[in-house]
Amino acid sequence: MPLHSPPVVLTIAASDSGAGAGIQADLKTLMALGVYGTVAVTAITSQNTLGIKKVFPLPASIVYQQIKSIAEDIQPLAVKIGALGNVSILKKVVQSLQHFKFKNIVVDPVLRASDGSPLFSLRDLNLMIRILFPIATVLTPNLQEAEAILSEPIKNAEQMHTAVTQLRIKTKSQWIVLKGGHFKAGKKVIDAVYNGKEMNLLESPRIITKNSHGTGCTFSSAIAAGLAKGISPLEAIKQAKRYVTNALKKGISIGKGRGPLNHGFGLNSSR
Repeated sequence: MPLHSPPVVLTIAASDSGAGAGIQADLKTLMALGVYGTVAVTAITSQNTLGIKKVFPLPASIVYQQIKSIAEDIQPLAVKIGALGNVSILKKVVQSLQHFKFKNIVVDPVLRASDGSPLFSLRDLNLMIRILFPIATVLTPNLQEAEAILSEPIKNAEQMHTAVTQLRIKTKSQWIVLKGGHFKAGKKVIDAVYNGKEMNLLESPRIITKNSHGTGCTFSSAIAAGLAKGISPLEAIKQAKRYVTNALKKGISIGKGRGPLNHGFGLNSSR
């Protein structure tokens, strides 16, 4: 591969007008990690640091046409999937993934935004579990998403071991990363990683900051970047966790609410 042709990742997700999450966070992450990002926009959101004001899902046919355009020309080595918006888009995305035989699929099962705004109906979650999750190379639920998938609470870090095992069985995804950042207690954040054979608990310091908008989007797209480079899933997950931790440490204070991570923290030595 020529030096001027970096690995390509396709992100299928919603647009964030505040540019802290969604495809904007994905593209910043991919660029910072030396990967070329392409996009298929599923929805346009009107939002800022205070939260989401409105969500405008795109027609599923338009989402498909975007994916088709990328697949027929640029041929991404990994795909990141974020907020899908509705069942029509979900079905069309799964159809596209199978038709174009994409590999290295990272699924961030976005059900709600960080401010609680719904981005996919819980009543349709079983369909997502049945048709999307089994083709995921890596699935990255947070605690609330994992609880919704399993229909049971995860009350403490000790229950994560059982939960991540159950998630692997129920979703049939190759790798599960159960993110423990929403546990408020403790000085460390522990993520449980499981592939059906090997369990890994990844620790990182808990970063106390309000500038954490887009953490999940950033993490999943960073994993996709690693997979596109040919890194093993476990190492891609570890590298993504280190990247997110550093981006949180350098979070950007803008607006009146929750600011974003600093995706380009390593690119600007003045910060």
